[in-house]
Amino acid sequence: LSSSATPTTNCATATSANGSCGRMRKVLAVAGDGGIQMSLNEIATMKDHGSQNVLVVIVVNKRLGRVNNETWGPGLRADGCNLGSPDYIKLFEAYGYPNGQVLSTSDEIVIEETIRKGWELAESQGVAVVVVQQDPKVFPTMHKITPASGHVAWEHYLKEMNKERNVGFKSSGRISSPSFGQIPGFHFSQDTTSKLDSLQDWIEGFETTQTSSYTWIGESFLSISPAAVFQHQLTEMNPNAPDVFATQEEKDNFDKDFWAVVMKGFSISELNEIIEKGTSNGYPLRFQILILPKDAIFKLHAHPNVEVSIGMQGTLYHYYLTDYTFPKHELERFFPPGSPYPTDETIKDLMDEFETCMVIDDRGDRSRFVEDVYASRGQVGINPAGSGKTELHFKIREDLKREKTNPHSFYSFFSFTFSKSVHQSFSSKEGGAMLFVLWSGCHCNIKLSNVKHKLGTELLREV
Repeated sequence: LSSSATPTTNCATATSANGSCGRMRKVLAVAGDGGIQMSLNEIATMKDHGSQNVLVVIVVNKRLGRVNNETWGPGLRADGCNLGSPDYIKLFEAYGYPNGQVLSTSDEIVIEETIRKGWELAESQGVAVVVVQQDPKVFPTMHKITPASGHVAWEHYLKEMNKERNVGFKSSGRISSPSFGQIPGFHFSQDTTSKLDSLQDWIEGFETTQTSSYTWIGESFLSISPAAVFQHQLTEMNPNAPDVFATQEEKDNFDKDFWAVVMKGFSISELNEIIEKGTSNGYPLRFQILILPKDAIFKLHAHPNVEVSIGMQGTLYHYYLTDYTFPKHELERFFPPGSPYPTDETIKDLMDEFETCMVIDDRGDRSRFVEDVYASRGQVGINPAGSGKTELHFKIREDLKREKTNPHSFYSFFSFTFSKSVHQSFSSKEGGAMLFVLWSGCHCNIKLSNVKHKLGTELLREV
């Protein structure tokens, strides 16, 4: 089904001829009278190669409709757009495909019956034609494909990065990283908020933490609609769940907020890996819903890959270790391109492996565990892979001192990106929580017996 300028207008019949030769599957070709006349030779191709189950639908409007309607204007005289046509019924009969059908009504019953007859003919004689006579007073306009919001956000990010790099290079003779300010939150409408509130009793009805099915992002990350994924996963978990985003505008706003978080939450190197490979630090990433009932708790853990946790309902808290680093490369794993995605069993084995070797040394008074909100409705928890923030800040500032450049844009960029990477998250005793996460499903769990650090450890709970 195609219609556009000359390169694609004439491809419907040709593609159908190729797709039907020697195959038993049904093939539907839809073309206008302009497009079909650019590739009439393909009827002979289908005949010569014994094509089967091909139904050709020709929409006859006696003009190059898209050029007429969109370039000149609907109903206007368009020089060079008027077309003559042969009798397509007799033409197909001449190639050995008789009994073509004609449609000139909008009666759905007649249309359904005509199409049914068309497929019966295609099954019995190989190829059949249905000619649709378009009302001359109808001026259809071809729908345009709107770029996915992820692609729009990424393009904007790259433009902003290039601007800042140019400014940084002109002022200091070097190329810098972009500084994008604070990580935004999500803006839910009153209707969305009410629907999420209606799920609270369902959330608290569980006795253990629940996870939805997951959607791997693969190499098509920017083309995904996070709002659509969330709704699909929620409906799988709860068939009675409402459509959380009732309008296309609400879905679009959620998607735009998501991409703003991702673009502002991670470094350019992390984004490149996520977008190009669908991985972070070697781990394939996926979307998933997590539901924590009252008083649920995770083991103390670090993050081997980036993680985005969007609070959809309720509040998730955590005890996090301030200013602490696990070297990113020590948590890296490699899943070969083209290999199957890791199974739940594979991830569990990996988490068990981490738990036997992850140790937090005593850091004296440099760090301590403190309590904070991790994610609540519209609020986002961002975790990088491995790194904490103090050591990284120190390294950046020393680099800048050596280069005698202004540190402020660098410092503000990294200050929110690398933080709170070692933590133990939990829901309150008063209410559960629902998160929509982008992660690998893997945590680097840490045994409390391997935490040699003392300050604030009284907060931690054995799981």
